[in-house]
Amino acid sequence: MKFRIAYHPVWEQTLTVAEKKKYEQILSKYSSDNTSTSICTVVVKQKKNGGMVATVLICNGSETELKLTTTRVKVNNKENTSHASAEFTIDVIIPAYSAMPWSFVFKPDDVFGNVIANDEWTVQIFPVE
Repeated sequence: MKFRIAYHPVWEQTLTVAEKKKYEQILSKYSSDNTSTSICTVVVKQKKNGGMVATVLICNGSETELKLTTTRVKVNNKENTSHASAEFTIDVIIPAYSAMPWSFVFKPDDVFGNVIANDEWTVQIFPVE
C-alpha cells in the first residue's frame, strides 16, 4: 500500500520545503501490506542530555481516520533489544491511507543504553486505553 503524506498543522508551518521533500522521498520508498497502523522509522538520535529522539512516519492504512491521544512508544535495535520506552500524550488525527511525520522525545530516564549511529531501529506505538 502506498500512502500520501499528511502534516500536523505545526509541522506544516515549520518544515522547510527541503524537509518536506525528504519526508515525501522516504515515504515514496515505503510500502506496507498492513491495513491498520504501521511505522516507518526515519531517524533515531541520542540527545546530549542522554535522552533520545525517534522520528517516524505513522502510517494509517485504514479507510477511516486514526486518532492518537495517549500512546506507549518503544524503540528497539536490530537485535530487538529495547533502548527506550515511554508513554506520550499527543493529539494527532491521521487521515485514511496517509502517513504523518512525528518525533517522540524520550527523557534520559526512559532510555536504556546508548544509541549507535546507523543501527537499524524499530519504533513501535501502542495505544493506551
